[in-house]
Amino acid sequence: LNPSSYIYSEGAILPTSITTTKKGHTFVGWSNLNGETVSKIGDRELGDLTFQAVWEPNTYSITYKDELTQIGGISPNEYVYGVGVELPTSISLTKEGYTFDGWEDVYKNKVTSVTTTDIENLTFKIIWQPNTYAITYKDGDNELTNETPSEYTYSEGATLPTTISLSKDGQTFDGWKDAQGNKVATISTTTTSATISTITTIISSVPRTCCNISATSFPILS
Repeated sequence: LNPSSYIYSEGAILPTSITTTKKGHTFVGWSNLNGETVSKIGDRELGDLTFQAVWEPNTYSITYKDELTQIGGISPNEYVYGVGVELPTSISLTKEGYTFDGWEDVYKNKVTSVTTTDIENLTFKIIWQPNTYAITYKDGDNELTNETPSEYTYSEGATLPTTISLSKDGQTFDGWKDAQGNKVATISTTTTSATISTITTIISSVPRTCCNISATSFPILS
């Protein structure tokens, strides 16, 4: 490095850049043996001098995304090399039918923090977990507890049972209707607990067949 010497009464300017590098740090200048920052040698300095390089840890950005859309307003949005940082455990953003379940990196690995050895600008994507909702079956005001499936996952839906354990004299099970009175055979992939509260049985008014009666000739009594 130059200068490597100086002349009394003239002093010298210390170099502002060096070829030496330090991982995760940027060279920002020099300090003397007392830890004081210096940029030059004064014209009244005497004797041999030693200066130490001052290294400042780099600051890198953190970008958050929901699929391909960048999300603003989430902290922390940067981290310092060697320190790391914890990623947020909750966010204000919501998605119908899903619950926020953390973050994944560009390699699809679930992560909860930036480590002390990370050394670049980082991007994390939201992990959305589809919700599971309960299915309530009713016959009038009475809840039916033995029917399956008893729950469904958003984005998957469910097929409702075509037979039930309940039986009624003179009536035949004829399917299900939702809270709005619409006859349904399945729960759609986009149904949430907010749109389906109860599912009730539809009972046919057609009585069961009881007996076969055949015509028979009887003798006429005189």
